[in-house]
Amino acid sequence: MPRGHAAAAGIDGRDAAVRWPQGEFHRIYHRRTARYATARANGWLEPLPPLAPAAPELVEEVEGTARRKLPPLLRRLYLEVANGGFGPEYGIKDLWAGHPLVTRERSVAGPARPRIARPLCSWGNGGLTEIDLFDGQVWGTTAYSVPTGIPRSYPQGLTVTEWLARWLEGRAYPPLLVRDGDTWRPGTEAEERAAFEEREEDRRNPEPFEDGEDWPH
Repeated sequence: MPRGHAAAAGIDGRDAAVRWPQGEFHRIYHRRTARYATARANGWLEPLPPLAPAAPELVEEVEGTARRKLPPLLRRLYLEVANGGFGPEYGIKDLWAGHPLVTRERSVAGPARPRIARPLCSWGNGGLTEIDLFDGQVWGTTAYSVPTGIPRSYPQGLTVTEWLARWLEGRAYPPLLVRDGDTWRPGTEAEERAAFEEREEDRRNPEPFEDGEDWPH
């Protein structure tokens, strides 16, 4: 979703709307659904805005806040390809002047040192992929339910280059934690794919609503 646009209804697999800066509402269609196919066939889908590279000062602001350089490939993508808007699910996060979105925090799931985290991409429902600018490793925050007290963020053992390669090969899925006996562990790629396909099936076949029933929030 482009920056500056606000969702008007929860995106949970059913149709939703988005408010554009001009105050207009535009309907959202989910790929791989019958409604998306109908909308595409009828020319109802609006073209995406053209991609434009990030200004060098935006990259420098993030790096200055983090006191670390972006990984070379990610830096080149921002400066030579586009300021976000490409990639899996909701796309690579854009760089926004005055909002470098760099945080320092400790995690019980990772190394003892603080992370220098910068979001890479949102998966919806709280799911997030981040990069730790301290060492360039990718972290995931699962969008799926886990018990209270279980850390939802964890290192995925991937570099940005490896994570982007998965996307290009059609193998990028939302981060997943799986219960294994009394513990929780990161899901395998096969488990991530299975959970994603189940979620997509729910999107394609939403439960019908009775007349007068409230729309889910």
